[in-house]
Amino acid sequence: MATREDGRCGYDWNGAGVELEGIASLAKEWDRGHEAAMLFRFDNPQETCVKAAYAALKRAGFVRVWIVSTPTPKATDPVLIPSAR
Repeated sequence: MATREDGRCGYDWNGAGVELEGIASLAKEWDRGHEAAMLFRFDNPQETCVKAAYAALKRAGFVRVWIVSTPTPKATDPVLIPSAR
């Protein structure tokens, strides 16, 4: 999660992105269980964004939510987590 230039909470990276409003629909599409979710905290987001994203993931049914702080990836960086598919 990051704070966008316009102040909204969300991120875009390498053609992928998410906003707070989209978390619930993404959780419904996720077919691999809701035991845990990783919330990536890019650079220095507003703490309200991180708390709101954490709460949205919990409301979406994720049992555990891990917050991982990391610099914002560059377009040439590899994926953060390899796909299991």
